[in-house]
Amino acid sequence: MRIVNDKERAETSSPASLVAVASYGLMSAIAISTLIFGPLPMIAAHLRLSEPWPKITALLGALLALTVLDVPLMVVVIVFIFGLFIADNVVRGSEFWPFLIKAVALGLSTGVLIVLVMAEIQKVSPVAYWSQTVEGLVQQFQKALPNEEVVRLDLMKTIFLFEGPFLYVAALMLSFWLCVGLVAHLNWLSPTHPLSATSLRKVRLPLALSVVFVAIFVSTFVGEVPTRYVLNGVFRVMSGMMIIQGCVCLSAVLSIKMVRPRVRTALYSFSILFGLPVLIVIGVISPWLFRNNRMKEPVSGGLEGVV
Repeated sequence: MRIVNDKERAETSSPASLVAVASYGLMSAIAISTLIFGPLPMIAAHLRLSEPWPKITALLGALLALTVLDVPLMVVVIVFIFGLFIADNVVRGSEFWPFLIKAVALGLSTGVLIVLVMAEIQKVSPVAYWSQTVEGLVQQFQKALPNEEVVRLDLMKTIFLFEGPFLYVAALMLSFWLCVGLVAHLNWLSPTHPLSATSLRKVRLPLALSVVFVAIFVSTFVGEVPTRYVLNGVFRVMSGMMIIQGCVCLSAVLSIKMVRPRVRTALYSFSILFGLPVLIVIGVISPWLFRNNRMKEPVSGGLEGVV
């Protein structure tokens, strides 16, 4: 697979012009400032430019985001490393679930390492540094609120203290899926690529994971504090996985119905922006739909072989 993908890339990539380098660098800077879409221009550069120009454009984008757009250094470092890893593995043709797990593990370890380094620099414990970071975020949020707005900031701080790491993992998963899924939807990859739209429609979650998800959802209403916050955090991470499976199920339905690409794009955008709870529900029940052969898509590349 690596040989085939390298051959395809050699045929599609081209030498970089000054305009191309500047354009991809600017797009990378803007994408890094959005956080979620940071990897997308890096993927595009890796698919269209020959080495080492994709790395140079990503570095240029990181520098522009840091100096011109005033994106915090920690955010730039995380998105830069995370995005380059995703772009490299898209070019290599990595299988979906191992790729996702490795990408999230890299993003999480990078975040933890940054917290440890910053805590050491400030001569405080990692827990104390995390508490200070949450306090700063809550204060910024309080300043941005209108005076008449009433928000329980103490509750918000407690939630971020316990659920923050889980929210970070969920954000990594969402960033990965939006960028890789968009690349597949735009047909930037060949149909035989492991991350093409055809291949992603074959992604499946095991039925047991849906059962565990429902059990955790119920437990979030009956657990004791602070256990309830931890369960909420786990629920958010698993919700990210259900969103992915829900999008896969939606894509399979639209493919079977032979819906036009523009309509698909509109439905995907609407579901991501306004219908995340619906996607989660679809993701939860999708194993039963696939199991009962209501979807005619062939099953391969499931998570069962990874965990």
